Amino acid sequence: MADSVLALAEHPPEHPTERKKLYKAAQKLMFSVESTYELEHRVYYGGILLYVANVAIDLGIFKALADTHSSGLSAHELAKAVCGEELLVSRITRGLAAYGLVDINPSGLYTANANTHRFTDPGVESGVHHNVLNMFPAIHSLPQWLRTHDMQSPTDVHDTAFQLGFNTKDEPFTWFAAHPENLQAGAAFMSAQRADQKGWIEDDTIFPSQDLTLSPTDLAANRVLFIDIGGGVGHQSIALRTHRPNLQGRILLQDLPHTLALADTTRLLALDIETMSYDCHTPQPIAGAKAYYMRNVLHDWTDSIALTFLRNQRSAMADDSVLIIDEMVVKDPGSTWQQVNIDIAMMAAMGSLERTEAQWRALLGDFRGAGLIA
Repeated sequence: MADSVLALAEHPPEHPTERKKLYKAAQKLMFSVESTYELEHRVYYGGILLYVANVAIDLGIFKALADTHSSGLSAHELAKAVCGEELLVSRITRGLAAYGLVDINPSGLYTANANTHRFTDPGVESGVHHNVLNMFPAIHSLPQWLRTHDMQSPTDVHDTAFQLGFNTKDEPFTWFAAHPENLQAGAAFMSAQRADQKGWIEDDTIFPSQDLTLSPTDLAANRVLFIDIGGGVGHQSIALRTHRPNLQGRILLQDLPHTLALADTTRLLALDIETMSYDCHTPQPIAGAKAYYMRNVLHDWTDSIALTFLRNQRSAMADDSVLIIDEMVVKDPGSTWQQVNIDIAMMAAMGSLERTEAQWRALLGDFRGAGLIA
């Protein structure tokens, strides 16, 4: 039986749906056969891999192995290639091999595999740095914060595990503005996340271009086609221009000034994407745009603040405007571990949550109840 599983691991299916089903089945198999000792190690030391990967990135181990065309490198050769201490390189690379991020052959030589190459991607690197710098100090402080708050979920962005972990009274966005390294890591991660997932911009069947197309009268009046609210450095605005070149009209990227300062303005200008400083806590200054778009904005905030954000957009919308909310919907029951991870991170850092379908319906139901959605 084990040989069959190993054979499947050597030659997994190519179709994404089959791979996803197999991944879930393999995870369930692991949970069902692991011993108490293995379970304990998975729980006790589950966070270590992030830090091992961080050190490996800083040392350049992934890139060194990915660029090697030989049959592999010994720990000594790898240490020379990255100009690192051999003992440290050996221990870190051994850890990477144990977690499947690199391979080690019977001769004891380390070689690159598909995961090694993934960790040379700047987007993956940014994810590691963002979580080490920005998320885990808050997550680490969450149990202590909950114990001092009667084990109640946070409801105030100014009073979460983030303030405890970073020893600050500021909410995260204000704190990031004063800490450029953390801000840069967060912005890079936001640009890269979900890069391998097909979204509504790439899939015209989800939200057809015809539903966004401006009329000749609209174009003559210089009407804004698309406002990317809280859009970071403009990854979604760029995607819209790139994947739907048939859509004519102004695209406007809005975010806080310190975030917009990180954007590639040359690329944005080349794609005719405008930028504007904007804080979602205030009324939307651009009236009558065709589409108001919020991606991964509302998950940062509790319902009361999210409703304020929605009202601020609705007050600017024309009768034919649309509000596009691009967010995760947590399965309940059946939440994936990825969804749970992000939900706990939001609780720790922002005092917010990833919402289930019922929670989204309740939020948007309140929005309608306020007379804000037709």
